[in-house]
Amino acid sequence: MDECETKWLELLREGAEGYVAWIADAVMRRAARLEEHLALSRQLDDLLAGIQKLAVRLAPVSDPDELLIEEEMPPASSPAQSPAVSGFPKFFSDADCLLKVGWGEKANAPYRQRVPWDSVDVVVARFDGRQGPLAVRELKPLVVDQREQPGYHVDVAVEWLKASGWLMHHGHRGYTAVPGLQRLYAEGRAALPDSVIG
Repeated sequence: MDECETKWLELLREGAEGYVAWIADAVMRRAARLEEHLALSRQLDDLLAGIQKLAVRLAPVSDPDELLIEEEMPPASSPAQSPAVSGFPKFFSDADCLLKVGWGEKANAPYRQRVPWDSVDVVVARFDGRQGPLAVRELKPLVVDQREQPGYHVDVAVEWLKASGWLMHHGHRGYTAVPGLQRLYAEGRAALPDSVIG
């Protein structure tokens, strides 16, 4: 081999080594990017799973009996994940009543309470236009058409109004209504899903 061929082979070897190093570097960079994408994909999968669980919990239910279907329930020893956090209570319109489907901790089962709309109307009227907080104890006894109503009527009505965002809680002093409570109440009542149970 003459000197020219040797020099030429050396240049080829150096070029090949540089090219191989460049390809190896490009492959490593691509692998790092793929690893980042894979990590992001896993994070997105976890986020999507969380959103799907939240959507199931927040989905409107047109049939209160759907709430009574056995679901995977967390152990009773974990109150942070109790059914109350998982969408209870739910409120429905049931003929001439507001229907609350709640979760009974002692019975570990759903329960229902019906409150006539006349009772809710009186509670709303007491809050509407009032200056300063009104405590629940000040609403009891609730009298509708000169007849005293059960105390839970006030409790359920206040709970629904608060859950709807129309009452603001001020600790032991009670609640105040947002402006336009009567209008919001009428619209919210009309928008409540109907109960299909008797």
